[in-house]
Amino acid sequence: MAENLLDDHHALRGVFLFMFVQGLSSNEARRTMCEVLGADTIPRTTIKFWFKRFEQGNYNLEDKPKPGRPCLDIDDDISMTLEEEPRATLREVSSTVGHAHSTVSSHLHRMGRVPKFGQIIPHVLTDFQKKVRCDLSLSLLTREPTTDWIKKIMTGDEKWILYINHTRKRQWVLAGEAAESDPKGELHEKKIMLSIWWDSAGVIYRELLPDSTTINSDVYCSQMENVLHAYRSHRPRSSKILLLHDNAKPHTSLKTRSKLQSLGIEVLPHPPYSPDLAPTDYHLFRSLQNSLAGEKFDDRKDVEKFLDHFFASKSPEFYANGIAQLPLRWQEVMNSNGEYISH
Repeated sequence: MAENLLDDHHALRGVFLFMFVQGLSSNEARRTMCEVLGADTIPRTTIKFWFKRFEQGNYNLEDKPKPGRPCLDIDDDISMTLEEEPRATLREVSSTVGHAHSTVSSHLHRMGRVPKFGQIIPHVLTDFQKKVRCDLSLSLLTREPTTDWIKKIMTGDEKWILYINHTRKRQWVLAGEAAESDPKGELHEKKIMLSIWWDSAGVIYRELLPDSTTINSDVYCSQMENVLHAYRSHRPRSSKILLLHDNAKPHTSLKTRSKLQSLGIEVLPHPPYSPDLAPTDYHLFRSLQNSLAGEKFDDRKDVEKFLDHFFASKSPEFYANGIAQLPLRWQEVMNSNGEYISH
C-alpha cells in the first residue's frame, strides 16, 4: 500500500492537505509520513512546496499539464520551490512542480538562474565573532583620517607547497566511453612550508623551511629578526613597521608578542577566522595556488626555481592591489554585519 501511495501523486497530495488542515507544519508532516512510508521517501522540497500553496489558499491537487500539452507559466512554482530549498536538485524541482526535467530546465534558464557552488567558508561565524569582525574593521577604518597609512602595512603567512599538485579536469570522450582515471593523492604527500612577508611594493622576505618542519613560536621569532633586517634593507626610508598577520598560535604567543615589541613592530588587530581580511590569503596565495595546479617537483631545488619565477613574474601593481583592497574589505564586512566576503 505504501508503494502505491508514493506512486499516486494526487493521493499523496491529499494526505499533505489533510495534515495541513490538522495544523501540522511541513516538517512535522514529513516526519510522520516518513515514519510510516520509510525514511526520506518524501522529499523535503515537495512537501514544503505544497504546504506553501495551501497557506496561500490554493488547494488544487491536480498535476500540471504533461509534456506536449499547452504549458502553463510555472515560473512562480519554480521560484517558490527554490525559495524553500535553494539546494534542490533539478529532479526534485521537476517532481515538485509536476513537469519534465527539460521543461523545468528551460524555464530556469529563461529565468536567468544558473547552478553555482556556494562559497566554502572556513568557519560558521557566531554573532559574537561577526561583531568582533565589525568592531575591528571599524577601528582600522577610523585609525587615521586618510588611508595613506595602508601602504605601510607589511603582511605575511605560511603555506604548504606540495611536491605533486593534483588537478582534475573534465575530459571530452565519446558517448559510452570512460574518461581516463585520475590518481588519488597520497595520504601523507611530500610537502614543504613557505613563509613569506610582503607589502604594497613587493616581497620583503621569504624562505622555505627544512623538509617536514612547521612553524612554532621559536621559529617565528627567529624569522621576524630576519624579516626586520630585510625590511630595513629594502625599505630604508620607512618608519615603524605595521604588521598584519593572522591569529595562529605561533603569531600570538606571549613569546612572539614580546619579541615583536622588542623589535619595535606594531601588530594590527585581526579578527579570528578571517582569511577574507588577510591579503596573503585572499590575494597572494590564491594566485600562487592557481599557478601550482598540475605542477610536479622532484626536489627542493625545483620548488625554489618555481617560486623564484612566480614572484618575479608579479608586477609592483599586483602587490599594491592586494594591500589596497583592505579598506574596501573592512567596509564590506561592516556593511554585511560581519559576514564573510564572497569574492
